[in-house]
Amino acid sequence: LIWIEATAMFWRRSRDLLMQAEPWRKDDVEFTAQAAKESQWMFWRPYGTVLAAAGILDCVWRGIDVFDKCFWNWACWLNLDCNLRILTPAVAECTIDVFFPALMLTALVIALIFAAVWSCTRPYAALVCLGTALTGLLAVLTLEFFTCFLWLLAAAAFNYFWFKVLPGLPDCPEWYEDLGSLAFSSHPATRAIRDGESAQPAGPKEVPVASSAEARTL
Repeated sequence: LIWIEATAMFWRRSRDLLMQAEPWRKDDVEFTAQAAKESQWMFWRPYGTVLAAAGILDCVWRGIDVFDKCFWNWACWLNLDCNLRILTPAVAECTIDVFFPALMLTALVIALIFAAVWSCTRPYAALVCLGTALTGLLAVLTLEFFTCFLWLLAAAAFNYFWFKVLPGLPDCPEWYEDLGSLAFSSHPATRAIRDGESAQPAGPKEVPVASSAEARTL
């Protein structure tokens, strides 16, 4: 997860510096080909992030489940009496005592990683992640299941609003920052550059600024 996000952060920072430090032209083949290459590679970023998060969750889960509370038995599941007396209570105990704490700790670790990595180039987005982690830590310190559950719901809702809903609003503030989207396209007629996920059209995808063949040459 750190490698994926650090790679995205360095590419995003490099592109920001190039676009701010010197004037660039929309027909600059080298720049646009590199941007297209980065955009193509970062298409896999969400999948890699999900896989890395699942790996962290599995490690935390196994670390918490020292007494093997989480188990599954198909023969018991198919037997109604065994299912009701043994398997169902065991699943409930596993969910409350193992899965939920593992999910909480995984969310905290991921939020801290995102905050640390993106603080280098997206300070406002990093503050959102850091605030999520700190409030989650306070919820954990209460040792109350209901408090932790409410935090998990509130954190998921707020982060979804910040990173998914807010950039699509017409009155989105200028200081808004995402987690370094590397999406890059241009209008097929005017060749106007659209940098970042929030700048992309809501309808069908427009042509990229450089072809795959051009990107592979760099």
